[in-house]
Amino acid sequence: MPAKRGKKEKWAGKDKCPPQTEEDMAAWQEENELLYNKKNNAYKDFRKKDAMWESKAAS
Repeated sequence: MPAKRGKKEKWAGKDKCPPQTEEDMAAWQEENELLYNKKNNAYKDFRKKDAMWESKAAS
């Protein structure tokens, strides 16, 4: 018989970023339409999206 799993830990906002950072991230995502707009031809270009995320993470 497999071991029972424990209860899932509820997320209590432990890793939540400051409101200004969230606003900056939301604005950046809105500027970069290819991250969310499936009608954009570049939406499926995962290499380009990965490069954009890496660049954002480095800044």
